Amino acid sequence: MELSLAWVAPVPAPTCGYKALYRANGQTAYTEVSTSGTTATISSIPPACYEGLVKSDFCSGNTATGVPFGINAYQPFYVDITINESAEAVIEITSDYGNPYDLLVSGSFVATANQQSNTYYFNDITYPAGSTDYSEILGGSYPGSPVISDITVTDFSPIFNEGQQLQQLDPVNTPEYFEFFWNEVSPPEWDGSPLSLPSFTLNQFTATDIDTSGNTIAGALNFSYIISELYDTPPSTLVELIITDDNYNTSSTFVSIAEVGLVTGTINMAVTGTVQQTRQISAYWLDTTLIDQRYFRLPIIS
Repeated sequence: MELSLAWVAPVPAPTCGYKALYRANGQTAYTEVSTSGTTATISSIPPACYEGLVKSDFCSGNTATGVPFGINAYQPFYVDITINESAEAVIEITSDYGNPYDLLVSGSFVATANQQSNTYYFNDITYPAGSTDYSEILGGSYPGSPVISDITVTDFSPIFNEGQQLQQLDPVNTPEYFEFFWNEVSPPEWDGSPLSLPSFTLNQFTATDIDTSGNTIAGALNFSYIISELYDTPPSTLVELIITDDNYNTSSTFVSIAEVGLVTGTINMAVTGTVQQTRQISAYWLDTTLIDQRYFRLPIIS
């Protein structure tokens, strides 16, 4: 994999070229490269979401503030179905790179034999974490040496370590992540919700109020995401993120989608019920139109 950067030279051009700083999502330290031109190519990096800065270098340790950039990484996966010698359907899922999380894949296909076509379905086939090639017998019998056609993926979703729909950042155990898309379609167009970006992570939950029994009753949830490119003609440059728990209590904050690069934020929230219960986080435009929503559990309290 390569990370390729290109930018427009300022006027006047810096006397000592440029410095490009980059890091994968969740890393704390930047890697720096220097160049005299207006491009930089970094090779041998894993597929992941990246963010960083490009700075003008004026020599003697003097650099400009820098212009931020961001990359949300997407990779295709492929699905094929064949009939084996035992007249069983075999699904094969492949990809160029292994995703660090299991992927659940559902879909359908058509089997045609003796001039009769039938549609069959497969549900929640697990493409194991780290795999680049995985096969599984779907079960049942398909006599008559049928021709397979119209293979369609109807749903796919990663299974994060906490079993929910959002990553939790752990500097030790969180792998570098990219989002799969089925090769028969294009990478998804961003809908304006930070939650739908593969770089969105729940980074830390800090208790801010504890009752006399030692139960956390309020805390601060820190999160971050990377914007690769600005949303086309958004109804607003702010998005409201609202957390809802099982008792219908809500906590919210407003976040910006107006600038490319890394964005960090905090939701100060009341905690009712158990800390580890499943909660919902939703993203709304300022006119209260729902954009997206996800289920999650709070990171381990610090």
